[in-house]
Amino acid sequence: MPSYLIEDQFTGTSGGAGVGGGFIQKVAQTFTASSDYTMARVGLKLKAFDENNTINGAIYSTSAGVPNASLRTFIIEATVGSFDTTYALLNSSLELSEGAVYAVVLFVPGSPTFIFWNDNIVTGTPYAGGQGYWYVVNDPTYGTTWLVANQDRHFIIFSEYSLSPTPSHEAIDILVFPVLSWVVD
Repeated sequence: MPSYLIEDQFTGTSGGAGVGGGFIQKVAQTFTASSDYTMARVGLKLKAFDENNTINGAIYSTSAGVPNASLRTFIIEATVGSFDTTYALLNSSLELSEGAVYAVVLFVPGSPTFIFWNDNIVTGTPYAGGQGYWYVVNDPTYGTTWLVANQDRHFIIFSEYSLSPTPSHEAIDILVFPVLSWVVD
């Protein structure tokens, strides 16, 4: 069974940004990779209002910090009635490069869905490594484009690691045992 390590996150949130209503068809949060790692899983703090609680997501590349093109996809379910952090695996792992900017994007599936993604609109505490965005479609003022939302959204990015010995360990007859230690006060 795989284990996961938190690589990047922003959890200083208290409000909610909706996706699925009116002109807003996508909601995004960009983030800067803190190191080179292989992304496998994402955690988002979401809320649904009814049983239509499944939403599509993707990890995007960015151009000038703005979401640009989908690199990997995922499907995530929001908790009905209250904000809760839920987790989803990417359709396949993704190599991220230190200092590069990526985006977590949620978008409306085919069925009518309205999901809130927890953000910092109430607290105003900024995330220094990225920016929240809205993607509007056929908006009378802005047309179809990404707009800066002035809100950062709750996200947790995970890499995957294994505690199992690799075949190279087995080939040279080296047994690998984890070592645990602790101090008792």
